[in-house]
Amino acid sequence: MALDKILDWASSSESFLHHNFFDNKGFIRLVNYEQCPVPHIEYKVSDKFRYQGIMSKELPKYLETCAKKGYDVLIAVVMSNNIPSIKLLKNNNFVFVKSFGQRESYIWHHGAKKSQTKKMISEVIN
Repeated sequence: MALDKILDWASSSESFLHHNFFDNKGFIRLVNYEQCPVPHIEYKVSDKFRYQGIMSKELPKYLETCAKKGYDVLIAVVMSNNIPSIKLLKNNNFVFVKSFGQRESYIWHHGAKKSQTKKMISEVIN
């Protein structure tokens, strides 16, 4: 399957493994997009709760839950100008895959070192 198809998040989807923060501060969830074998991770912190470190605390716990439930590889797609989100992903061992349009894609592989994940990505792309 072409990498662009795996990263295509415009097709129909089904979300699962929801984690909502208290007081509607935000959420994290996994989403299966049609014809994509790897779940995408989506997250949001409500505007009035941003820049308080909430996602920095919640995402590592959520990723551990994902791993325990057998979701060892995840994809994240973010806007290229969303510097806080890119920093969050990199701090949680997501590895940059490629840019497309105004978006960037990242992959998280539980238990793998970044170098191993980069090698896996290069094998898929090439």
